Amino acid sequence: MFQDFDDVRAPGDSRTHLQALRRELKSRKLKGFLAPHSDEHQNEFLPASAERLRWLTGFTGSAGAAIVLETAAALFVDGRYLLQAREQVDADLFDVLKTPEAKASKWLADKLSRGGAVGYDPGLHTIKEIERLTEVLDRSRIRLQPVASNPIDALWRDRPAGPEASIVRQGLELAGVSAEDTIRDVQVALKRDKIDVSGEVETIEYDPNRSGFISLIKYKDGERRYILTTQNMKVGQTVVSSNRQIDILPGNAMPLRFLPLGTVVHNIGLTRCKGG
Repeated sequence: MFQDFDDVRAPGDSRTHLQALRRELKSRKLKGFLAPHSDEHQNEFLPASAERLRWLTGFTGSAGAAIVLETAAALFVDGRYLLQAREQVDADLFDVLKTPEAKASKWLADKLSRGGAVGYDPGLHTIKEIERLTEVLDRSRIRLQPVASNPIDALWRDRPAGPEASIVRQGLELAGVSAEDTIRDVQVALKRDKIDVSGEVETIEYDPNRSGFISLIKYKDGERRYILTTQNMKVGQTVVSSNRQIDILPGNAMPLRFLPLGTVVHNIGLTRCKGG
């Protein structure tokens, strides 16, 4: 965890940074960009190298998000940070808006023309966050477009180096289960070798070992296992694995020979019963 209370803003930089970001977005044919206060691990307190929102706006709080368009920009914060944001952020550059009363989706729909593409860094957002925003913006024909590289990183010339501290492994007295046992249990669970027994999705969880999401399934026989989460999978839905042809639904698994040409797949096991 990284937390400090020093104001490390460089006064006057926000205007220069905002202008540079708009030029970068134009070169990428994007009408806007989402800039959350987040990192690849969804931390609240970030290392200096991940303080992109601070670099862009001057805001130093631990929660918030900015949206930059060609001729408008906004910073969204909750009630804890409203006064701080208004003090730190140049109101001539950014509208400072309070959530949840102000919604990013509505602001985008009001400010951006239909057909516009708004970029986002997929490493800084949760799947659910993007799915919810996409669902609303689709009504206004506004498209969210993932970027291969964060445009802020391309502009941040004096960006600090990332953390280099050693990773410390917790002892069994704190962890309860060894890392080897945990990894083995997950690998076994991901094999999808529980055949023709349906189960319900209990939870969808982030797995830092694979930088993705896994779903905890409670099967009808009472056993619980993890499977890889696929797009559009939801808590409460039913999934099943089978060696025969079954319905093509998110989370279901079957041999490739039963899938029609063009079917989108999310997990392929190259060796039988060895997992995906």
